[in-house]
Amino acid sequence: MKKETSIFNRLKLLYFIVFLISTTLLLRLWYLQVIMGESYAQEAKEIRTKTIRDVAPRGIIYDRNGIILSYNRPGLVISVDPEIIDDNPEVLKRLAPVLGKSYHNLEKKLSDEREYIKGYIDIVEDIDKELATFIKEHSDEFPGVIVKAVPLRNYPNGDVSSHILGYVGQITLEELQQEKFKYGYHPGDVVGKAGVELYYEPFLSGQNGSKTVEVDPTGNIVRELGKVKPIPGNNLYLTIDINLQRKAEEVLKKWIEKARERRDEKTNEYYKAPAGSLIILDAKTNQILALTSYPTYDPNIFIGGISEKDWSNLNNPESNFPLNNRTLMSYSPGSIYKVVTAAAGLGENLVEPYGKNYKCLGVWKELGDEHKRYCWKKWGHGDINLIEGIQESCNIVFYEIGLSLHNNSKKSGDAFYHYSKILGLDELTGVDLPFESKGIISNKKWKSEYFKDNPTLARWYPGDSVNLAIGQGDILVSPIQIAQLYSTIANNGEMVTPHIGLKIVSPKKELVENKVIKINKKQTLEKGIFEIIEKGLILVIKEGTAKSAFEGFPLDEISVAGKTGTSNVPGKQDFSWFACYTPVESPEYIIVSMIEEAGSGGKSAAPIARELLEFIYNIESSYESEE
Repeated sequence: MKKETSIFNRLKLLYFIVFLISTTLLLRLWYLQVIMGESYAQEAKEIRTKTIRDVAPRGIIYDRNGIILSYNRPGLVISVDPEIIDDNPEVLKRLAPVLGKSYHNLEKKLSDEREYIKGYIDIVEDIDKELATFIKEHSDEFPGVIVKAVPLRNYPNGDVSSHILGYVGQITLEELQQEKFKYGYHPGDVVGKAGVELYYEPFLSGQNGSKTVEVDPTGNIVRELGKVKPIPGNNLYLTIDINLQRKAEEVLKKWIEKARERRDEKTNEYYKAPAGSLIILDAKTNQILALTSYPTYDPNIFIGGISEKDWSNLNNPESNFPLNNRTLMSYSPGSIYKVVTAAAGLGENLVEPYGKNYKCLGVWKELGDEHKRYCWKKWGHGDINLIEGIQESCNIVFYEIGLSLHNNSKKSGDAFYHYSKILGLDELTGVDLPFESKGIISNKKWKSEYFKDNPTLARWYPGDSVNLAIGQGDILVSPIQIAQLYSTIANNGEMVTPHIGLKIVSPKKELVENKVIKINKKQTLEKGIFEIIEKGLILVIKEGTAKSAFEGFPLDEISVAGKTGTSNVPGKQDFSWFACYTPVESPEYIIVSMIEEAGSGGKSAAPIARELLEFIYNIESSYESEE
C-alpha cells in the first residue's frame, strides 16, 4: 500500500512539472505574439534584406603595341529600390531637379525596367562626387536611393577607331532572347553593342558579383551579410597600330573634304562626298593595321546612357549616319572589280593577254545599236590588249571578255558568280567585326528568284554579263571584301581571312584560346593568272589611271600595284575606289580606299593611298604642290 502511494505521489509531481512547463511556454508565446507582436512586426518591416549587383570590370582593349584603346574608370551611379519608392511616391519628384532630370523621364525609366530588373535599378550613371555626397548627406529625404561605385567604360582616343571598338550599353529584353546572350546574362547587364566590344563580348565581359545587405526604411545599408566578388573580363589585343589608325582617319577626312571642292563634270555640281572608308592590311597575314569609316563618332557619349539628343543626331540623315561602319557595307564596285573579269577570262582560256586582241573606239555595239555601251575615254584607246586594258581601265576590253564568257564559257551567265565565289565575293570574309555585309553577285538563279513576278526581267541576258564585266549591274561588294581580293592577288592566289583580334590575355596575363575567329588560308586560282593581272596593276600606277595620283612618288624604290574604280550609282554621283599593294616584289601592305559620291577613283581615292604610303615609308610628300 505504501508502495502504491509513493508511485501516485511521483506521478502527481510529474504532472505538475509538465503543467508548469506548458503554462510557461504558453505565457511566453502569448507575450511574444500579443504584447511584443506589434513591435517585432514593425522591426521586421524596417529591416529588409537586399542584393546589390557588383559589376565586373570589362577587359581592357589594347592596340598591337600595348597602347590602351578602351579601359574602365571608377564611376558613381544612382540606383533606386522600386519597393521603397512605391511607399514614398514623392521621392522621385524631389530627386528629379537635384539630378537635372525631368520627373517624367525618371518615372518612365523606372517603370520600363522594373518589370525585368529585380532589385535596385540604375537611373543615372556617371554622376560627380559633389552630387553623390549631397544624396548621401540627405538620405532621409531620398529613401530607397543609394549611390554605388561601378566601373564605367572609357575610350581615351575619343572618336579615333570608334568603328573598330564600338561601344557598350545596357542589355535589352530583345538581346536577352538572342542565343549569344541566353546564358550568363541578366537584366541590367552592360554589354557590347558594336565593334569588337560586341564581337568579343564573351571574352571581354567578366562575371558580376553581388552583395547581400540589410537596409533600413530609407534604403541605407545597415550591415553587409555576404559578398561574392566579381571576376574581371579578359583583355583583348588588336592588330591595329593606333598611330597609323589616327593618320588613316586624318587622311581619309582630308581627301573627303578635298573632294567636296571639286565639281562633277557631268552636272557641274560640287561632289557631295558624304562618307568614305579606308582599310590597311598587313599583306602577309591580313592583319588589319587600320580600319576607318567616315563620318565617325565618339563612343564616350554612350557612357552613362546616351541622351535622346545625341541619339537623334547619330541617326539623323543629315549627319550621314556615323554609326554605320562603311568598311563592312556593300557598294557597287565599278572598275575595281575588273580584276575578277580578267581572272575569269584567263581561267576559262578565253583571253590571250599580250596580243592586241581588242579595238576600243570609245563605243561598243556588239549587242546592237539599241544597246550601245561606252568607254570612259570617249575617243577610245585604239588597239589594246588585256594588260593595257587593266592599265587604262578600258571598258571595251572588259565588255568583250564579258560577252565571251557569256557565249563560250560552260558556266555562261554564272561565270562571274563562279569566279567571284572562288575569290571570296558574295560571301562573308569572316572578319572578326559584327554586321558584315555579304554583298551580291547576281547569277541566273538569283535573277530568276529576285524577279520571279516578271518573267522578262527574270531571264539572264548577254547584257547582264557585260554589265558585271565592268563591276556594274546587280553587284555589290564591301571594302573589306575588296581588301581580301587584292590581298589574294598580291599573294599569287592565296586567300587569307582578314582579322583584327591579335590575342586574348586573362587578368592573370595568361594567353586565352580564341574560339571565336577562325583564320582560313586557301589557294584560289593558278598563280600564273595573278602574275598576268599584276603586270596590268603595276602599269595602272606608272602609266595608267592612277599615274597623276602617284606623280613624283619613288616607284623605283617602292613599287606599287593598284587599280582605280569609278562606280555609277543610280540617283547619285559616282563613287570613288582605289586598291593597291606594295612593294610588288614582296608585298607588305594592302590599302583600299572608297569615297561615296566623289567622282574619279584616280582623283579622289588614289591620293589617299599615296599619302598613307608616304607616312608609312617616311617619304617627304610632293603630291599637293604638284596638283
